[in-house]
Amino acid sequence: MRMLMEKLSPGGRAAYVLREAFDYPYRQIADVLATSEANARQLVTRARLQLAGDARRTVSAAEQQQFIDAFVDAAQTGVLTTLEQLLAVQARPGGALRTARTPGARLGSPTDARCELLGDSRRHHQQQEGTS
Repeated sequence: MRMLMEKLSPGGRAAYVLREAFDYPYRQIADVLATSEANARQLVTRARLQLAGDARRTVSAAEQQQFIDAFVDAAQTGVLTTLEQLLAVQARPGGALRTARTPGARLGSPTDARCELLGDSRRHHQQQEGTS
């Protein structure tokens, strides 16, 4: 999770997480981010390239924790409204919120990427609890 925060722009992170972890179609990603479907595809493509690179940015502990909490909640409950809203706000500060799913909509079975990211988040939470 930290790597996603450090390597990806907010827009790229939003598109990548929705696509890879929650299997959103590009049209839904575009709806959440208030952009075109072509731009949503480009955001995901760039995110994949950035993850392979070395560039990183500084991320506050509060920003990281907020993302992890929203992601874990979405992965565990299947309700993505809070995660969608957080990603949209981070990608478009001050922008209007839009969600691709109806409130309370649930996901199907977890994708491999979501399980991998969720496993990383659980390890982070366990490490945080162990140091508190």
